[in-house]
Amino acid sequence: MDLYRAAPARNPYFSRGSYWTVSMSFARQFARWLDEHFPKDRPHVIYATADADPSRILHVPFELPLPSNKVTELVRELKEADPLYDWLAFWEPGAFEGILTENYVCLSEAPVTANLLASGS
Repeated sequence: MDLYRAAPARNPYFSRGSYWTVSMSFARQFARWLDEHFPKDRPHVIYATADADPSRILHVPFELPLPSNKVTELVRELKEADPLYDWLAFWEPGAFEGILTENYVCLSEAPVTANLLASGS
Protein backbone atom coordinates (compact mmCIF):
# COMPACT_ATOMS: atom_id res chain seq x y z
CA MET A 1 0.00 0.00 0.00
CA ASP A 2 1.44 3.38 -1.00
CA LEU A 3 1.30 6.22 1.52
CA TYR A 4 2.49 9.82 1.16
CA ARG A 5 3.82 12.33 3.66
CA ALA A 6 4.62 16.03 3.46
CA ALA A 7 7.69 16.78 5.55
CA PRO A 8 10.68 19.11 5.63
CA ALA A 9 13.36 18.27 3.07
CA ARG A 10 15.95 18.40 5.87
CA ASN A 11 15.60 16.02 8.83
CA PRO A 12 12.21 14.45 8.03
CA TYR A 13 10.70 12.20 10.70
CA PHE A 14 9.25 8.81 9.70
CA SER A 15 8.79 6.87 12.97
CA ARG A 16 6.03 6.54 15.57
CA GLY A 17 3.53 9.37 15.36
CA SER A 18 4.32 10.40 11.78
CA TYR A 19 1.20 11.11 9.73
CA TRP A 20 0.72 9.70 6.22
CA THR A 21 -2.11 9.75 3.66
CA VAL A 22 -3.21 7.72 0.65
CA SER A 23 -3.80 10.93 -1.32
CA MET A 24 -0.88 12.47 -3.23
CA SER A 25 -3.09 15.52 -3.85
CA PHE A 26 -3.70 16.00 -0.13
CA ALA A 27 0.02 15.59 0.61
CA ARG A 28 0.82 18.31 -1.98
CA GLN A 29 -1.77 20.68 -0.48
CA PHE A 30 -0.39 20.02 2.98
CA ALA A 31 3.19 20.67 1.83
CA ARG A 32 2.12 24.07 0.45
CA TRP A 33 0.30 24.86 3.71
CA LEU A 34 3.39 23.89 5.72
CA ASP A 35 5.58 26.13 3.53
CA GLU A 36 3.26 29.07 4.23
CA HIS A 37 2.90 28.48 7.96
CA PHE A 38 6.37 27.15 8.81
CA PRO A 39 8.70 29.02 6.44
CA LYS A 40 11.83 28.30 8.53
CA ASP A 41 11.48 24.58 7.68
CA ARG A 42 11.07 25.15 3.93
CA PRO A 43 10.96 23.47 1.58
CA HIS A 44 8.44 20.79 2.47
CA VAL A 45 8.48 17.90 0.03
CA ILE A 46 6.54 14.70 -0.57
CA TYR A 47 7.83 11.33 0.54
CA ALA A 48 6.34 7.98 -0.38
CA THR A 49 6.44 4.59 1.26
CA ALA A 50 5.09 1.16 0.45
CA ASP A 51 5.87 -0.13 3.96
CA ALA A 52 2.23 -0.24 5.07
CA ASP A 53 1.29 -3.92 5.28
CA PRO A 54 -2.54 -4.04 5.09
CA SER A 55 -2.65 -6.89 7.63
CA ARG A 56 -0.90 -4.67 10.21
CA ILE A 57 -3.25 -1.66 9.96
CA LEU A 58 -5.87 -0.99 12.62
CA HIS A 59 -8.80 0.86 11.03
CA VAL A 60 -10.98 3.23 13.02
CA PRO A 61 -14.46 3.30 11.42
CA PHE A 62 -15.42 6.26 9.23
CA GLU A 63 -18.29 6.99 11.60
CA LEU A 64 -15.82 7.77 14.41
CA PRO A 65 -13.69 10.71 13.20
CA LEU A 66 -10.74 11.49 15.47
CA PRO A 67 -9.32 14.94 16.09
CA SER A 68 -5.52 14.90 16.02
CA ASN A 69 -5.18 15.60 19.76
CA LYS A 70 -6.95 12.30 20.46
CA VAL A 71 -4.78 10.42 17.97
CA THR A 72 -1.61 11.17 19.97
CA GLU A 73 -3.11 9.60 23.10
CA LEU A 74 -4.42 6.64 21.13
CA VAL A 75 -1.03 5.98 19.51
CA ARG A 76 0.60 5.67 22.94
CA GLU A 77 -2.13 3.41 24.30
CA LEU A 78 -2.32 1.16 21.23
CA LYS A 79 1.37 0.43 20.97
CA GLU A 80 1.51 -0.56 24.63
CA ALA A 81 -1.67 -2.63 24.41
CA ASP A 82 -1.28 -4.32 21.04
CA PRO A 83 2.10 -4.50 19.29
CA LEU A 84 0.57 -6.41 16.35
CA TYR A 85 -0.29 -3.21 14.52
CA ASP A 86 2.22 -0.93 12.80
CA TRP A 87 -0.33 1.62 11.54
CA LEU A 88 -3.53 3.30 12.69
CA ALA A 89 -5.92 4.40 9.93
CA PHE A 90 -8.45 7.03 10.97
CA TRP A 91 -10.66 9.77 9.60
CA GLU A 92 -10.12 13.37 10.65
CA PRO A 93 -11.97 16.58 9.82
CA GLY A 94 -9.91 18.10 6.99
CA ALA A 95 -8.23 21.40 7.76
CA PHE A 96 -8.22 22.51 4.14
CA GLU A 97 -11.57 21.64 2.59
CA GLY A 98 -13.72 21.05 5.67
CA ILE A 99 -14.20 17.39 4.71
CA LEU A 100 -13.08 14.18 6.35
CA THR A 101 -9.72 12.88 5.20
CA GLU A 102 -8.29 9.43 5.81
CA ASN A 103 -4.96 9.52 7.57
CA TYR A 104 -2.49 6.90 8.65
CA VAL A 105 -0.21 7.28 11.63
CA CYS A 106 2.82 5.10 12.23
CA LEU A 107 2.73 3.07 15.46
CA SER A 108 6.11 1.44 15.00
CA GLU A 109 9.31 2.55 16.72
CA ALA A 110 11.30 1.52 13.63
CA PRO A 111 11.59 4.24 10.99
CA VAL A 112 9.48 3.79 7.87
CA THR A 113 11.47 3.35 4.67
CA ALA A 114 10.54 6.36 2.55
CA ASN A 115 11.73 7.84 -0.71
CA LEU A 116 11.70 11.44 -1.81
CA LEU A 117 8.95 11.62 -4.39
CA ALA A 118 8.29 15.25 -5.34
CA SER A 119 8.36 18.84 -4.23
CA GLY A 120 5.26 20.09 -2.48
CA SER A 121 4.33 22.69 -5.09
